[in-house]
Amino acid sequence: MIKRQAGGPPLVDSVPLDIIREAVTNALIHSDYTQHGGPTRVAFYDDRIYVESLGGLLPGLTVEQMRNGTSRIRNQVIARAFREAGKVEQWGSGVRRMFRRSAELGLGEPSYVELPGRLRFIIPTRHAEIMAGGLRSSQLAEAELLEDSPSPQVSPQVSPQVGLRAAEVLAAARAPVIRSRLLATLGISNDSKNAKRHIEPLLAAGLLAMTEPDSPRSPTQRYWTTDDGLKWLAANAE
Repeated sequence: MIKRQAGGPPLVDSVPLDIIREAVTNALIHSDYTQHGGPTRVAFYDDRIYVESLGGLLPGLTVEQMRNGTSRIRNQVIARAFREAGKVEQWGSGVRRMFRRSAELGLGEPSYVELPGRLRFIIPTRHAEIMAGGLRSSQLAEAELLEDSPSPQVSPQVSPQVGLRAAEVLAAARAPVIRSRLLATLGISNDSKNAKRHIEPLLAAGLLAMTEPDSPRSPTQRYWTTDDGLKWLAANAE
């Protein structure tokens, strides 16, 4: 059933349902079912959709390889069931199809983020653009849909010096971004002094996170806005 917001178009007009369907299928096939207590999650936000599954990428498999059609099956029986049901056409084709379809629709490029014990697929949408002027989803109780643990009762605090530009940083990191590009959005150089002033306080406050928290100096490190960061951004953006 497709729900319609008051005064706005149905969701089918503003989100790519075929990409979501493919992403959910992939998540169900490749999820790590040896872990307990963590379901496959689908969360809708103003300008993107998250599809999360348990377990990260299999050892030796990279996102770039997935985009090029490489596939490694974690759950052979589940994968065969989806194949026999006609939900899978060819192994390795789903990821390429999602990226290609996103480009055809003129959306931002999808991305994968490895979180502790989970893999998140981020699908950009035009929902915020189409629903401009209506109630924004980030103002709803999204934590009830996405988080297992209760949200903090007190909003994270950001120092006045950082708070002046925190909204710019958090907005730029809606999708994972490297440090140099993140600081470039502020018009400042990519050095440790600027990172310490503008990035580290947001990490400490839980508004910003690293894609590789166990390797802070990794050359492939990227920063992304957390769910608390999105709430802070919605509450403080002008």
